[in-house]
Order: sequence, then structure tokens, then C-alpha cells
Amino acid sequence: MSRLIPKIDKFSSIFKGFAADYDVHFCGLEEIDDVVRFLDEYWQKGHALVKSRALLDWQHLDRGHGRYNFVLARHKATGAIHALLGFIPNTFFDPSIEKMLVWGAIWKTRDDAAPAGLGTYLFQFITNELPVETWVGFGLSDDSKKNTKLMGFTLCSADTYFFANPAIKEFRIASGIEPYQTQGQQDEPGYTLGELTDAGYADIPADGTLFAHAAPYKSKAYYEKRFLRHPFYRYRCYAIRQGGEEQALFFARECSANGSSCLRLVDYVGDYALLKTVRGSMSALLAAKRYEFIDIITSNADDDVMKAAGFINKDSDSGVIIPNYFEPFVRQNVPMDYTYISLREHYTCVISKGDADQDRPSIL
Repeated sequence: MSRLIPKIDKFSSIFKGFAADYDVHFCGLEEIDDVVRFLDEYWQKGHALVKSRALLDWQHLDRGHGRYNFVLARHKATGAIHALLGFIPNTFFDPSIEKMLVWGAIWKTRDDAAPAGLGTYLFQFITNELPVETWVGFGLSDDSKKNTKLMGFTLCSADTYFFANPAIKEFRIASGIEPYQTQGQQDEPGYTLGELTDAGYADIPADGTLFAHAAPYKSKAYYEKRFLRHPFYRYRCYAIRQGGEEQALFFARECSANGSSCLRLVDYVGDYALLKTVRGSMSALLAAKRYEFIDIITSNADDDVMKAAGFINKDSDSGVIIPNYFEPFVRQNVPMDYTYISLREHYTCVISKGDADQDRPSIL
């Protein structure tokens, strides 16, 4: 019986038949070539995880447990993989985190071979084998939305906020942004915004009040491995300081298209209300780098708080386009749907752009 997904047990009569026909297990190190062939043939030809073993290893190779973080359903009679489910535990980036949150990744069953319900069976396997307290899916297909809803997951949509550069007259990435007043703004007294060096990040106490904002599912070590040690992308860490002490952090990555660029905030540590204390510095960063805008995708910010900081909710104007896809670039809005289920009482799901496999290379 699944404690995390009790509704999955209504499929138990279907699942009983799978044991005779399928070997369901975590992906062994020696099986990864078969996974790559499966992804290339049944998921997406030439997918980034197919092209780059380095990227695949960074995202899914769990050296501590001697496996890749996929669950496979192998057909016993033929040995062929008929279904797989990729997953990314928060403990993958910091094994010392005590509470496990899992982000779902690639979830695929073979349309030509897999029986109905086999993909759902893989969820049951993971939640029975691992101490998962919370499961989150982000960047969902229509099938994923439908299937996770049947399993009792809650479906929501994250917000996209943007802080536009008033000096930009011709937007090549965004579209439909009306000029609004940001010139002449100043930081609040005693507050500053600055980029942290590796040494500066290392000096922040791991058990201090700052990273308490990220608990229980993220930590100082989590952010370092996830962003600052990424093998392909260059993430920058910015600190909001008061009196020289870090009060909030955000991790960001520059994205370019059509001869222009923007800055995307992929994760935030702290109170969003602190963003308004450095509006002047945010404006100066836009001007210095000639960014069209700074954007942030999140599920737990208040529109009024963000507006006070200069960030506008994209959905407040139906004509605004803040693209999400850059590899390849697609100039359109993308729904930021997510789904979750948790054993945690009164759980509030917090989503950031850098969660799951949403901010990874697609063109290599």
C-alpha cells in the first residue's frame, strides 16, 4: 500500500498482473545504454540526454546508490524496456537532507507494447521503495496532468513575474511590454545587491537563518551542487544584504535570443518582500547588461509584494509574452503547470524555474 499516493491502490487488481510479465527495478549502471536507446526511439530522437552522457550522468547518475535514477519496466519474455520513469530527489544534490522530495522527470510507456497502467505502476514502485514525503511534477504534458490527477495529485499553475528595462525600445525576446516608470529608483537605506563569489557563498553559515527559508527540502549544499557546480550552465548568485549580512539570495542565468538577452531568476532564498529594498540596484543591473527584463517563475509570491519590487505578473496583461523556451527559442508564453502530493500536513508547494529538469540544456 502506498502511503504517499493512497488512490493508486485502486489499481491494485491491474498491478497484480504486471508482476508475472515485468521486472520493475531501479536502473542499474549496466542498463543505461538501453535507456538511451529507449529515449531516442520512443521519447525524442536526438534528445539532449541521448546526445550527452555528461548531462545524463549529472542529472541522473546516483553514484552513492550505484544506479541511475530511473525506474524501468522490463518485459520478462523479451528483455525489452516497455516503460520508464525518471526522478530527481532533492537528496541527489545533498544527501544530508532528511526529508525527501522527488521531482518527476521523463515518464514514458511504449504505446505499441505497454499495457494500460504500467506507467502508473512505476509510481507505486518508487513510493514503496523510497521514503518520499512529497512528489512534485513540473512542466507537464496533458497525459501527465490527467494521470496524476487520477492518482490524487493537486494541479496548480505557477506565476511568471517580470521586471522590464525601461530603456529598451525594441524588445526582441519579450513582446507586448508597455513602458513603465522605473528610472530614479534607489535602494532602501542600508540595503545592497551584489554578486557573490564562491568564497562569499562559502562564508554564509549553512545552519543560519537564511537557509532556514529553504528547509526542509533544500539547503546550502543543495544550491551549490544544483547551480554553482553545474557542468554546462553558468549560474550567478546574487545576495541582498543589510548591513553587510545576507538577507536573501537568488540564483540566475543569462539567456539570449535574436541578438538580445535577459536574466532569469531560477531560485530564490528568503522573503520576496526584500526585493523592493534593492529596486535601484535591479534597475542598474538591467541598464549595465542591457537586459530586456529580469523574470522569475514562482508559486508562492504575492502580486502586491512583487509589484512593490517592480515585478509585474505576466498574466495581468494578456498581450505580454515572456518566453520560457530558449533552446530552441520560441516567442510564446508557456503554461507553468505543476502537480504535487505530500504527506506533510498543510503543505504549500513552492515551485521555482530551477526545479526538476526544467532548466537544463536542450541543444548540445
